[in-house]
Amino acid sequence: MTSPVFLPFHPTPHFTAAVVSQGSTSHHSGPPHRPARRSSGHRTPDPDGEPHHGFWIALAVLLSCLAGGGLLLAGPGGRGPPTAAELLTAEIQAAADGNGMTHHRFGGTLSVVRRPDGVTVVAEKIPPKICVETSWLLAQKGQVTVNSTFAARLSTAKLTEMCHLSGDGAKIVWAIAR
Repeated sequence: MTSPVFLPFHPTPHFTAAVVSQGSTSHHSGPPHRPARRSSGHRTPDPDGEPHHGFWIALAVLLSCLAGGGLLLAGPGGRGPPTAAELLTAEIQAAADGNGMTHHRFGGTLSVVRRPDGVTVVAEKIPPKICVETSWLLAQKGQVTVNSTFAARLSTAKLTEMCHLSGDGAKIVWAIAR
């Protein structure tokens, strides 16, 4: 193969040229053409300043890092510190297991009744807002009676109504089978 020869087609102040192989019979008249755009989906950046794909990739990486950092700060399981109701639920469960607690974190009494078929824990003077979540959590593991009212089908609305029946704090009775 021979080396290419550069031939000017239009003598203008800015020099344009085309590459023609020696021995070629085809001659081009006119300005050199631009190669067609690739159809592989690859976009070349426009000279107008269109943002590059790199910007979007960098943005996605940044957002992923921020989300990952948030999960790390939240602790194991993606949760924050336990709520007051979760802590009270743990105290009631510990009383059922026999730890000897007689008062819960809100100052009310905890009493335990053991029977051959199960255990019943009575927690008194629980703030109504805490009562709703605690009752819901305890209902997942046994039967709950709030302020002497039992509901076979519990809902947040029903628990809210039951927990607000008493003016001096709610009374939760939790019975579990053993």
